[in-house]
Amino acid sequence: MAHACQITVGYFFADLNAAENHFTAGAAMLEPAGKIFSSALGAGFDYGSHTAWLRGFPDTARDRMRRAIAGATDLKSPYELAYVQWLAAKLQLFLRNFELAETAAAASVALSDEHGFRLLAAGARFYLGLAEVAGHPDSAMTEVQLGFRGLEESRTIAGMTMFLSWLASAQALAGNTADALKTMERALQANPTDYAQPEALRIRGELRLSQQQTEAAEADFRDSIALAQKQGAKAWELRTAMSLAQMLTKRGDRTAARDLLASVYGWFAEGFDTADLKDAKALLDDLSGSE
Repeated sequence: MAHACQITVGYFFADLNAAENHFTAGAAMLEPAGKIFSSALGAGFDYGSHTAWLRGFPDTARDRMRRAIAGATDLKSPYELAYVQWLAAKLQLFLRNFELAETAAAASVALSDEHGFRLLAAGARFYLGLAEVAGHPDSAMTEVQLGFRGLEESRTIAGMTMFLSWLASAQALAGNTADALKTMERALQANPTDYAQPEALRIRGELRLSQQQTEAAEADFRDSIALAQKQGAKAWELRTAMSLAQMLTKRGDRTAARDLLASVYGWFAEGFDTADLKDAKALLDDLSGSE
């Protein structure tokens, strides 16, 4: 249980090396611990999964999540399974696999509503709306806002930077860029030590770029990359490198864009079927072909 707690703390405070070290040390104990301590299995494997994704190991992340779901299913604990599916939905949102995110979130909503797990129900509804919002921004915003209100009412602090950043992204997809920018200011002030700060800076940069605030957007992108490097969060670094590379390309700095993105993409050794890595390769191929 101590290892599960340390994995969680390391993840939320962006001490990814510590979180990974505790996962490695405690992985063999998590399933037996789950029979004694509520959420030990879910927190250990799920936040271990999210840590792996942030560190740039998508395949490892998916494997850990599969172990979490299998373990929770074997426990026959409604709470553990609702918890695991809630966090599985979050991983699928990170991976931009919205269909799987919707499936996991819906499973968590059903279990949470049936058994009265109010915080999990709110979070799962939020993730369910986010999974749907790309295709149906207007109708899905109701689910997003309902879930977010539940999270706010629970007074949760951990993860609020990411919750607010995703809310802003949904608002922007629904055409409310002004509201999205206000939400991003809240996101960046919610918890300065949060693991999601690099992604929050990137999202604000994208929003600023959409408003032709190019200098401010570039500053956000560069700050995001610097912070991601400090955290060792390769997933955030890759995502922001793509945003900055696209910006550099549009202003004619194609060589700088290619060199920036190639240096990050070349680090990865797995997960090449994931959306971010596929997009990065496509952009690199385009930049390389233009030389």
